[in-house]
Amino acid sequence: MLVREEIENAIAAHSAWLKNIKTAVAVSTMSGTNSNSNHTTKTITKIGADNQCTFGRWLYETIEPELKKSTQYEKIVTLHAQFHQQAATILSLAFKGKKSKASSLISDDSEFIQCSELLITSLNEWKGKL
Repeated sequence: MLVREEIENAIAAHSAWLKNIKTAVAVSTMSGTNSNSNHTTKTITKIGADNQCTFGRWLYETIEPELKKSTQYEKIVTLHAQFHQQAATILSLAFKGKKSKASSLISDDSEFIQCSELLITSLNEWKGKL
């Protein structure tokens, strides 16, 4: 797949993730004592790992070596990791029944939304330089 296509797919996937996170928080009613807490912990751990999604695997494993030398690459890696870490934190709170706190972390002016917007902007800038 072409690099531009990988980046376009990442932008689309990222937007879908963001929507799904907001939906998960909005409908969360789970308590931290449910019987699937081990499964929930594994899910949250996987969400927090920035090398488990399709884009993350490409970013770390299959990207062309010369692209790793660009300043955009380093910025994208950092923002992508921050997005995953913050998403895991937010969903962990939601799954523990802390819906109010999770909701505050996805508000329009939150660090998570700012990171998300900066990631999309940076991906578009990177794509434009290719």
